[in-house]
Amino acid sequence: MRTNVHICRFGLAPYFRDLLLDDIKGSDEFVILFDESLNFTTQRKQMDLHIRLWDVNSGIVRTRYFGSEFMGHGTADDMWKKINDSISRLNLAKLVQISMDGPHVNWKLYEMMQGDLKQQLQLTLLNIGSCNLHIVHGAFRDGVHATGWNIERFLTCLHWLFKDSPARREDFAAATGCSTYPLKMCCHRWLENVDVCDRAVLLLPDIKKYISAVMSGKYSKPNNVSYEVVRNSCTSDALLCAKLKFFNSVAKQISPFLTLYQTDKPMAPFISRDLYKLLKALMKRFVKPHVMKDITSAAKLAAVEVSSLKSESLLEYSKIDIGFEAETAVKQAIQEKKAKDKDILEFRLECRKWLTATVCKLLDKTAVQYTLARNLAFLDPRTITECETNQSHLKSVLRQLVQFNRVAATDVDDILHQYQDYADSMIHDHQELFTSFNPSVSRLDTLMVDTMSRNDSHSKLWKVVKMLLVLSHGQATVERGFSINKQVETDNLSEESVVAKRTICDYVSYVGGIEHVDVTNKTLITGSYSSSSEILCLFE
Repeated sequence: MRTNVHICRFGLAPYFRDLLLDDIKGSDEFVILFDESLNFTTQRKQMDLHIRLWDVNSGIVRTRYFGSEFMGHGTADDMWKKINDSISRLNLAKLVQISMDGPHVNWKLYEMMQGDLKQQLQLTLLNIGSCNLHIVHGAFRDGVHATGWNIERFLTCLHWLFKDSPARREDFAAATGCSTYPLKMCCHRWLENVDVCDRAVLLLPDIKKYISAVMSGKYSKPNNVSYEVVRNSCTSDALLCAKLKFFNSVAKQISPFLTLYQTDKPMAPFISRDLYKLLKALMKRFVKPHVMKDITSAAKLAAVEVSSLKSESLLEYSKIDIGFEAETAVKQAIQEKKAKDKDILEFRLECRKWLTATVCKLLDKTAVQYTLARNLAFLDPRTITECETNQSHLKSVLRQLVQFNRVAATDVDDILHQYQDYADSMIHDHQELFTSFNPSVSRLDTLMVDTMSRNDSHSKLWKVVKMLLVLSHGQATVERGFSINKQVETDNLSEESVVAKRTICDYVSYVGGIEHVDVTNKTLITGSYSSSSEILCLFE
């Protein structure tokens, strides 16, 4: 009798993959998402590919696992060959975007795919930048490094000082009466360290008490680097607590953006506005009000050279917003006469370096720099009453789509008229529905399907909107896929079997769980099983 792995690989996975291929063939447009990660079982790089498309069954945009390619070397040429092989059965005339994170090798690959598409099909891919979630994490990291504080090393060593060491934990508990220990720092998703930093601040008095007890000879001295790093930080840095609290002040200001965009929903029309609000809030912490008042749009913000701002445009060091808790920690250090005026000055200027580096990276790399991303704001339901501005945004979008051979120039005027008619009717009949729209709880694709797609008089407009809503704002789905990899990996599992299991997991997730898998006669024949109960056992 065949093993479950054999049935999965040669029966169910190809069947479910064919169902997805049928959906892709039936769609008018799709997006390819890709990313790479080391597969620890096969010890090769695993490049996952996902397809983002309109799901005909639910009427919403979905992102589905398409397959994985394995390689040793990861040059642009290697990746290009693998992706070409993987998507050979797809109609690339329907490909509108490639979504990825931002290493140089990925951009080189993007240029290769863009050139090939132009040469063969005279089409240009739409571009709103690489994954903004990665960029935001990277911008925060750049801010941390700009200060020279080595906070990441302190937090990492603080965790490892007590990790896998029952003796040190016992000494710490005896010295302090505390049974809570530091959390592990995540060095690739920097903004997920709010809890880590909060725990470090909470434990800091006890850590100092433990260090003092060790230095007095009451407990044995740990013979490792982690102890030396923690000891030096605690004994020589009077503003350590203030630095940790500034870390969290900035992280907590940025984190809501990441939370909002950690989703598969169509969010590209909102991203420019949200980045604009985030960047302005960060800049207000160190830039003078007279400069900020002139930055009234995302386009004006994108034109600002923060690193070139002169000193007269920046707040005095004493007025830099370092956050309430950091301010309290600084005042306490002054009262206890642990920090000198020079130390406070340097600390505040280093906070400004942090904010400047973070803002510069966000301005340089995120979607706010892309004209198309900024103009997608015409699809934001909350701005439905801003008719003139939205018409201008739509006209700019259509100009690019014509240039990219995605829309016929002869249709532009009709699309503009249809949008004006649509906006007028929505303002008249459904204004509250639009102005109260909340992207965190509602879906833009559902709203547009309900209000636009079923009206034949808006057919040309809907075709454009449908294309724009499928655009990817980030790599959240691909990143989650790497977590699934860890669940399906087992010793000696072949690469093909990994892909088969991932394909089956994706289909089960797509239909909403095992109980919703439609076990048809074709499924039974494909799986070579005699009953639906037997085939469902594979998913349990």
